Amino acid sequence: MSNILSKSSQYAIQAVMYLAGQPKNSPVFQRDIASALDIPNHFLGKVLQILVKHDLILSHKGINGGFVINQNGSKITLDHIIR
Repeated sequence: MSNILSKSSQYAIQAVMYLAGQPKNSPVFQRDIASALDIPNHFLGKVLQILVKHDLILSHKGINGGFVINQNGSKITLDHIIR
């Protein structure tokens, strides 16, 4: 991606797209997302927190936890992510 978008926005877009491509209701660990997308884990954690806060993705704690796209994932627009 070009430098038009901040790194945070670029990582947010990548993370949402990655989660949208996962099987429904199959949480993905942060470290697995970071590894798959080659994003620094610590930085990705901050980005994921923002996405959770804005209800774009959901976070589940525990051994079967991780991140999943919100049920309304098909309605997420680029504008929602970069705001």
